[in-house]
Order: sequence, then C-alpha cells, then structure tokens
Amino acid sequence: MNQPMKMLQPMKIVQTFLTTLIAASCAATLAQASDFRDSAALAQASLAGSLDLGDLYVFRSPTNEENTVLIMTMSEFANVISPITFDPEANYEFLIDQNGDLLPEVTLRIVFSPPPSVRDDFSQKARVQLIRPGLPTFTMGKNIPTNSDEPADLQLGGIFAAGIFDDPAFFDLTAFLDHAQGAGSFPRATPKNYFGPNANCLAIVLEVPSSRLTAKDHRPVIRVWARVTRKGRQVDRVGAPFTSLFFIPTPPTGEKLPRDRHNEFNLGRPNRDSKSFRNSAIDVLEDFWEIPANRAGALVDDLFLPDVLKFDTSLEYFKTSKFPNGRGLRDDVADDVLKLISGKAEDTDGVSDDNGNKIKDGQAMTTAEFPYLGEANNPPAGPPVEP
Repeated sequence: MNQPMKMLQPMKIVQTFLTTLIAASCAATLAQASDFRDSAALAQASLAGSLDLGDLYVFRSPTNEENTVLIMTMSEFANVISPITFDPEANYEFLIDQNGDLLPEVTLRIVFSPPPSVRDDFSQKARVQLIRPGLPTFTMGKNIPTNSDEPADLQLGGIFAAGIFDDPAFFDLTAFLDHAQGAGSFPRATPKNYFGPNANCLAIVLEVPSSRLTAKDHRPVIRVWARVTRKGRQVDRVGAPFTSLFFIPTPPTGEKLPRDRHNEFNLGRPNRDSKSFRNSAIDVLEDFWEIPANRAGALVDDLFLPDVLKFDTSLEYFKTSKFPNGRGLRDDVADDVLKLISGKAEDTDGVSDDNGNKIKDGQAMTTAEFPYLGEANNPPAGPPVEP
C-alpha cells in the first residue's frame, strides 16, 4: 500500500487491545505471519513446536506435470526457538475436498515415531496413510526416515519427504504489527522479511498423482487444507495464506474491544467457516482495512472464507500454478492478498521473494528437484531483533 492504512479506532483502544493480547500470548511479538503462533494456545513456540502450523503450499510438480505437490510447514525458527522433531502423538493431515462440500473425500495422514534417545540424532520414522470414507485405511509408506537425503517412493504412486528445511515464507511482519498498534507505516521505508533469509522450519512434502486427489468424474478442482490433531483433538489448521492474521479478529473492530477468536478459528472446520466467522471477518475488513460493507462481504464470500486453498489440477487452467490457484513456493502471497483487499495493483508489503536459488523449482536458474524446498540453514537464524 502506498499510503499507511488509517486506523479508525482511538489509539488507546488499539494499544490496550494489543497489549492485552500480547500478554495473554506470552510473547513479545505475535509471529502470526503465515499462520505461526496465531492464538494464545500456540503462543509459546518452544512448547507448541511442530503442533503450530505455518504455511500450506499446493502446486503442480515442476518435475512431473501429472503430479500435485502438497507441503505444510511448522515449528517456527526451528532449532533456535522451536524443536526440530515432529510430535509422535500427533496426526499431520492434508485434507482434500473433491466436490465442493468442504468435507474431505481424501485425507493424507502422516504420523511419526518418537525421536531416538541418542543425542544429536533427530531422525524419526514416518508413516503415510491414505484415508477415504467407507474404505479401509491404506498405508502408502512406512518406516520412512526424516531428514533423509533421498525421497521415499510411495505405494499408489508419489514420493515423500519430511524434516528440517529453509523456511520459504517472506513478509514484513514487524511493520504490519507496528502499524496495527498505531506506530509506523505499512509498508515502511526499509521493508524487511521477518522470516529470512536464514530461518528454518519443519516441513512435510508429498508429491502424488493428481488423479489420486480428484474425483472419479474427472472434475479437476480440489479444495485443500492442512491440520494437526493430537490425541484426537484438532490443534491447528491452515488453508489460504493470511486468513488468520488479516481477517480473524485481533485488530480492533469497533468501539468495544472484540474477543480474540483465533483459538476458536484454529479448532474450526471449513464447512462451518462462513457461518461462524463471516460477520467477524467483514467487521475486520470494514474497520481495520476500511473496506466498504458491500465489498467486504463479497471479498469474504468469494475469496477468504471458507479457509481452503483451491487448486485446479488441469493443465488447461494454468500451465504453472500461482496463487490464488494453489500456492507456489515463490508466490508473493502477501502482496496478492493486499491487492485483493484494496483492489489496487500497486499495494505491497515491500518484501519480495528472497529465496533465490535455495528453492529447487526450476526457477531462478535452478534445476527442479524434489522436495523443492531449500536445505536447512546452518547456522539457522532466530527472530529478527529490531530497534
């Protein structure tokens, strides 16, 4: 955005709300960009670790156009403030809606063994399962080591990898949160990527034939979200980029302080999103983003709720996938979402893709190679310290 977003609420309300929320979150900075630490329940990164989802990526494989790549990230600033092992009591799931009912017809579930007790050995064994309503659970792969140099081939087709990688996310979170508190401009004169360039995360990468994800009547469009459950209870979920940060109440949305709904949102389901969160998201668009009421409703209904990532797997739609048709590793989704909100082509957070040749996707003079994410940084970076 070329001009700072004007705050409609009195400064005292803005500061009081965010101060209260930050205190409740036990964090000096709410690292909500992507989806990290987007509720009080997930505020302690060192405790939430791999239960705290970051981003979801869905794109056509750059090495096989018949395949779709699914990536979920978690464990913000891994090996600095977050653990670098997956929770052995958790289920990590990609959920695929084939027919638009916002219920999963295909679930790809990944579970991990406990980490070994040997010091400095962070390898675990992964099991990949295919779940379809009314059918027995099918094991596509088992005893797959994490942090392996070689991808694992799966039954029914596809390949798998999991471990620690360079975090591909980029966004000027600091400037956004400062602006939300009524201090500073967004974008600022010297934008800075909060997540880079040397931050690590955990990631799960699946590449599967698109035909395994789509309906048998050859409808090519799927709706994808990811979630993590622990002991039978959903802990976090992620779909489209920035939904939680930009549209679920944290910014003040009226004369009275709203209740923070992020815990509730993280426990929700896409088929209930519009009923549960539509009015709140419209309030945020009207009051924080200064979008007229009629346009705010259309934005929420057409683009941001339910919180899923829509992807057309057909080659005829896009030769290469790019948000909002899925999400690629280099997509500048912050700019894309800001442009959708404002309707202005020039709006930006000022931060562009800084992954360079770390990502192996056939772009930036790289050779496309699974799992496409950059190798883990050594040494890794922690959260930026700014004056």
